[in-house]
Amino acid sequence: MPSPLEGRRLWLAGIGGAGMSAYAVLARAWGAEVRGWDRTRTPYLEHLAAIDVEISDEPPQPPEGWEAFVSTAFSAHVPGKTRAELLAELVSLRDSIVVAGAHGKTTTSAMIAFCLEQLGRSPAWLIGADVPQLGGNAGTGEGWLVVEGDESDRTIAEPLAALELAGVSLDEAAPVLAEFRGAARRLEHRGTAANVDVYDDYAHHPAEIAATLDALKNGGRLFVLFQPHLYSRTRHLARELAGALAAADVVAVTDVYPAREQPLAGVTGKLVVDALADLRPGMPIWWVPSVDDGARFLVGLLRSGDRVVTMGAGDVDRAAGTILEALR
Repeated sequence: MPSPLEGRRLWLAGIGGAGMSAYAVLARAWGAEVRGWDRTRTPYLEHLAAIDVEISDEPPQPPEGWEAFVSTAFSAHVPGKTRAELLAELVSLRDSIVVAGAHGKTTTSAMIAFCLEQLGRSPAWLIGADVPQLGGNAGTGEGWLVVEGDESDRTIAEPLAALELAGVSLDEAAPVLAEFRGAARRLEHRGTAANVDVYDDYAHHPAEIAATLDALKNGGRLFVLFQPHLYSRTRHLARELAGALAAADVVAVTDVYPAREQPLAGVTGKLVVDALADLRPGMPIWWVPSVDDGARFLVGLLRSGDRVVTMGAGDVDRAAGTILEALR
């Protein structure tokens, strides 16, 4: 039987993203020729060694004769179909479990895929983060396709219901899920040095931040290096972001990670700093425009027994390694 995408030639703009890189892996496994472009080299590109990827500041035009699919970040600059259209096509080609929701869909999707994999059901999966126990953010098995979607789900009780529909009983699933250690950047313990625990988390909405900080409290001092995500979100939610960060003991805030947006006049991470200073006068708060500056600054304040978390949906995760290296 021919592969479902045999003979297709797909060019992906934003191929280094968590989602697009996964789609690229699966599309190639299903018979398509795949190429792509991105503005920066991301960790997800490590999974695309067999795919031709161009890295440049400005997006090229899609190659002639190739179908172009474009991530949201570059939709205003590159012609082509949307990432959602590619995902819809992939889902249509296989019996699929699609996990949606405002919060928790990455971990829930990963749990389902992990359980199916461990029980020998050979799933394929498309997940918006690397899952260390699965070996990446994409899998190409012959069984159910597990996909992280976009809208409303919340609980483990439901990615047990999904497993049951896929033919996995509760008795089979429960002991396997007990071994699941989570997805990357979801309250991920990056290491310990000088008796300081270093964590990284993708939280970038106020509710997520509040939940993460609540989970990390242990009676000692809690430090946060926070990178706001999107100018529009920072402008509208600066006070709410500050309210969530107020649960920490020491906070350093970087400049905004722009993602798909252009800068807005007067909008920087300092809006969050100023709002936090109003909410908690006297709290140690610093404005550190760059991620690297923030990491170096916090290292100078940390002492044995502290916890520190790098937090945000941009590239702040690279600071965790910098902090650990400096502490060692």
